[in-house]
Amino acid sequence: MTAGVDPPPNLLRLSPAGPLGGGNGDSFLGSLVIPPATGSFAGGRASWRRRPEMTANKHFKRRVRERARRTGESYTAALRHLRRSEAKEHAVQWQRIEKPDFGYVVHVPHDWQEREPNLANSPWETARFVDPQDRRHVLPGMRLVRSG
Repeated sequence: MTAGVDPPPNLLRLSPAGPLGGGNGDSFLGSLVIPPATGSFAGGRASWRRRPEMTANKHFKRRVRERARRTGESYTAALRHLRRSEAKEHAVQWQRIEKPDFGYVVHVPHDWQEREPNLANSPWETARFVDPQDRRHVLPGMRLVRSG
């Protein structure tokens, strides 16, 4: 090192070398995280991406934390329980419905009901399948129209 010249800064240091403020009552919340060198600094093209602000599955994680708090079990045990119960909820029994007059077969959940077609929706509608618990879930069956 040459006398009178400061050493170059260590850009890969993850925390400051000393206290930030130094005065009584000063506090520093959080942490300083510097990602590894990328982009033009690492010899490539610079590309800065903003990380998403939202946590993936935040509502599910909230349910897990709520169950862990309510039951006194660990987060991992609550997570395991909710994943199992959710997998059971999503296990769907299917029924096969054939429409040979119209040339199609459709698979719908076993508790769905067949209704009359709504020709105001489409003149090619041949059947309508609905979820009895939620009428917003509808599957219209359409006749295949071939041209030529």
